[in-house]
Amino acid sequence: MTQTAPEAGISAPAPAFKFINAGKTRVVIFLGPFAIKIAKIGLHHMVERSYQIVRARQVRQKRAAWKRENGQSVVGVVSRALFLGAWANLAKYRLWVNHPHEDLAPTLFTLFYLVNVQRRGTPVETVQPFDFPWLRQIPLRANVREDLDRVEQYCAIGGRICLADYGYQEFEPILTQRKRFTASAH
Repeated sequence: MTQTAPEAGISAPAPAFKFINAGKTRVVIFLGPFAIKIAKIGLHHMVERSYQIVRARQVRQKRAAWKRENGQSVVGVVSRALFLGAWANLAKYRLWVNHPHEDLAPTLFTLFYLVNVQRRGTPVETVQPFDFPWLRQIPLRANVREDLDRVEQYCAIGGRICLADYGYQEFEPILTQRKRFTASAH
């Protein structure tokens, strides 16, 4: 059952311009009907964490763990840490392109995944996140997205409630499976 905006309780219209620097991986600017998500470069965190690993003399153990857990080399881990915001923008753009009819706020444009332009919805006051059928299919929800139950992750667009922050590749297999199931039902 998809939630409609009246069921969720729509807030007052949002201001025309708002700058938010609260995200871990991206800076968000609300400009009129758009949400502009600019990838942060994670140099500070990467340098700090690298220092901690070297200081604790855990380099060899960490390299083995990265390879074992993610199949990543040190270069892969570094590039992922540096460009986590761009990776999130990439995931969001691909999800929207592959699943445009889901309850996702539309991603309209991307500039090399460093900047995404998304349709901005109206803030909602309440939402029942796991009333979205595809979100209920996520195993161990807290491990995928700890903040899925935060109302700030949702907005109202065209009279329905949409997930606004979905830049996580873990959603792809769930939405793909849902698409196959929906297509086979017709």
